Amino acid sequence: MKTALSMCYLISRYPAVSHTFILREVLQLRETGWDISCVSVNAPDFAAGLMPEAEQNEQRTTYYLKQHGWRGALMAVLWTAVCYPTALCKAFAAVSRNAHGSLTQLLLHLAYLTEAMMTGKYMRAKNIRHLHVHFGTAAANVGMYVKHLYGVGLSMTIHGPDEFDNVEKHSLTQKVEMSDFIICISSFARSQLMRLSTPAHWTKFHISYLGVDTERYQPIPAKTENICRLLCVGRLTSAKGQFLLLQLSQKLQQAGYRFHLTLIGTGPDEKHLQQGIQDMGLHDCVSMAGAQNQEQILQAYAKTDIFILPSFAEGIPVVLMEAMACGIAVVTSNINGIPELVESGENGFLTPASDLQSLYTCVTQLIDSPALRISMGLQAREKVVHHFQLRRNTGQLDLIFKTQLSGR
Repeated sequence: MKTALSMCYLISRYPAVSHTFILREVLQLRETGWDISCVSVNAPDFAAGLMPEAEQNEQRTTYYLKQHGWRGALMAVLWTAVCYPTALCKAFAAVSRNAHGSLTQLLLHLAYLTEAMMTGKYMRAKNIRHLHVHFGTAAANVGMYVKHLYGVGLSMTIHGPDEFDNVEKHSLTQKVEMSDFIICISSFARSQLMRLSTPAHWTKFHISYLGVDTERYQPIPAKTENICRLLCVGRLTSAKGQFLLLQLSQKLQQAGYRFHLTLIGTGPDEKHLQQGIQDMGLHDCVSMAGAQNQEQILQAYAKTDIFILPSFAEGIPVVLMEAMACGIAVVTSNINGIPELVESGENGFLTPASDLQSLYTCVTQLIDSPALRISMGLQAREKVVHHFQLRRNTGQLDLIFKTQLSGR
């Protein structure tokens, strides 16, 4: 029998290299007494050699929908048809509405419905009555159908920017209406949900910042190298703006600066960036390190003087919190939720998104002044310690869950 503090987390991919904050959240909530079972639509994206012990433990206990294939799907459909025939008919009607006359969308939502039946069967077997979904994208569609079918409680964490890029495609207004409550990782995220919903739903929105373990991410000793080491960590996508860093590197090279930029991550822009490095003659000053686990990234922070994230769209990036907790000066874009973390000129620099000259000015100011880097790094850590500490912020999330689920 599950305890009162039990719920199911549904994630598109878990564990995932770029979403380790979900793993940290789950582990921290379990420490506060929650019994959390995890369901993942897709298998982990960690290579076998990159998966740390914590991720391996989660993989062993997570229920993976696609791994159970057609047999698992068929069993769930038959079980639902027998036990919840009326709800299943209503869910089919919802699928038809959400398809909007498109055969492609119809097949897609039938897949979501099937995954919902598998998730619901799993939850019923474990006597779990509440489902929480990270991100308001594809997995949240599955979550809506779980609620349609079985009447469980439904909540979700909204991050942005993906959910806000195409509100209609993601049926975000419908998800707001169906959710019992929603966790917003920033005031900006809450504002966007308020923009697309009526005031009647605004009481559902609760801000709970993500956080990092400031005992693990510690300030690093000042480096004595003559070369300034720059670092960017993130999925290699157009939204992260990494090609702008190649243009920045070209300007720094032409100005005679001694530096080295490392890009950590993989993604659809990888070949494009590799070609850019070749075309711009940046082999000596820019390297691409590929996907790395958290231990490897922590080692990279220890070698870093300046952390740069020139994103065009963001929530509040956890990698910024990590770098700041390590006392590293950061340069990033003045967009979305980032100003809730970085105060320009105090604990980092904010630049207008896509503004190469502004990025160059801020980075060269930090390269030229080691004292400024140290000062900003100290203030950066102070901001994370007081406002983005994992244990503290997960405690706030724990309170939200307990308050919202106490009467359900």
